Amino acid sequence: MPLRAVFGTNTILSFQINDKEWKNLKNSPERKKLVMPCCGERAIPKSSPLGTKFFSHHRRSPNCTSPPESKEHLFLKSIIAKSAMEAGWNTTTEYPGTSKDGESWVADVYCTKGNAQVALEVQLTKQDISEFKRRQNRYKRSGVRCAWFIPERHLLSLRNSPRKSLPIFGIKNHSGATPSPESSDFSVMVEKLIQDLLSGKIQFQDDPEETDIHYFYDQCRRCKKTNKLPCGWSCEIFGENIKSMHNCSTVLREILRTVGNRNLRSRGINEIASHPNLRGNAPGFPYCATCIHCGLPLANSYLYKKLERRNGGEINIAFESFVTGRCNGRWDYIESKD
Repeated sequence: MPLRAVFGTNTILSFQINDKEWKNLKNSPERKKLVMPCCGERAIPKSSPLGTKFFSHHRRSPNCTSPPESKEHLFLKSIIAKSAMEAGWNTTTEYPGTSKDGESWVADVYCTKGNAQVALEVQLTKQDISEFKRRQNRYKRSGVRCAWFIPERHLLSLRNSPRKSLPIFGIKNHSGATPSPESSDFSVMVEKLIQDLLSGKIQFQDDPEETDIHYFYDQCRRCKKTNKLPCGWSCEIFGENIKSMHNCSTVLREILRTVGNRNLRSRGINEIASHPNLRGNAPGFPYCATCIHCGLPLANSYLYKKLERRNGGEINIAFESFVTGRCNGRWDYIESKD
């Protein structure tokens, strides 16, 4: 059930028409000239139980592929389309297109501005994440960006981390019981969500993943210069500290893998290397710290004995934070919503 109809060479969008104009259209003899864009059959202007203006088939053509839509779907689609138009985008509904490899699609709401093409899809029935990806990829092959709007309960059941390549936003109160649905991601009405999304106020933001490297100060016994001896790491709720001479090598190897010697040196923390034959390293556990000034390997037996003094308060553990990756990220406002 489209929100648009064709009248001669003109397109009529129901969400642009006020109540008085809609009533006049229903009673006008010209209404018989309205045509459905999906199949060319005669279009009948109607209003849903939720008050949404739409066009219905006078008689559905056997070849018509336009699927039926619920009153809730029409309600939300109408609000989204009107909001997109008010945001300054050229907007239409039920827009057909074809990907570069010949696969057809029909966008609920299709918006353009300059070279930008955006589809806004309402998906109130439950859909598997693989189907979201398949349809999203079809839009991508057509040069069209797409955002999805689904019930809040379905968003929770997707168990899908936010992705820049697949914007999915939860909607609540879309049954028509309230004047406007709300975003379940942000404390705003859907109208503002659409306008802020299309204006670039809502963008995908990568969160840096930080790893803290724990260390303590010590003096090299050869060059007598101050060292920062690494002794553990943590990343959010995960991490490991040296607890025995045997796991010294394991902890130091993980620090080397995660942060690397170049980054350690940039913060003045001792580098880490493999010294399998060094006296004081347990057999099969070769990784140990080396003096950042003279390169002297510091056996793990030495490191562990130093750490044993921690309980006596003779050493204090400090840390340096390193960006070691990116978290999943999120869709969020880049500035105030006001």
